[in-house]
Amino acid sequence: MPDGRRSSAFAVYVIGPAWLTSHDMATRETTFASNIMITSAVPVIAVSDSARSEDYYCRILGFQKMFAYRPDPSKGDPCYLGVARDGVWLHLQSFKRERAGMTDAFLWVSDVDLLHDEFSARGAAVQLPPTNQTWGTRETGIRDPDGNVIVFATKRPETNAALQK
Repeated sequence: MPDGRRSSAFAVYVIGPAWLTSHDMATRETTFASNIMITSAVPVIAVSDSARSEDYYCRILGFQKMFAYRPDPSKGDPCYLGVARDGVWLHLQSFKRERAGMTDAFLWVSDVDLLHDEFSARGAAVQLPPTNQTWGTRETGIRDPDGNVIVFATKRPETNAALQK
């Protein structure tokens, strides 16, 4: 843009067969750059015990259970569970228990320090206390019962002055 601001539009590049020319890619870029926009994302966290995870995410982290799907309602697991807090959703799933503890999520929040204090008061397993990172965020990390880490972050104002103009 002429005034130096960045456009909010972005191009999607489709990686296809090696025989595509740059003209073909430019055509695809034009074709896929449209008004269709991604509006949100939902991290999917692998857990080993859905009841334990539901308790932790709801009682300790302040999320609310939104839904639970169990193929066999008489069994606790496997389960696909949705929780939400402040309009932000996480999905917890125990269908791939071998992946429990190997998934993480990163969530933007308005105040990392207040959230850390809330979590600590409720007995959360704090992986990282509120820390100013060199890349311009202030972050806290919480570990769930399976070892998954949920990072909550705030952009530090002093590092984003150029973006606020």
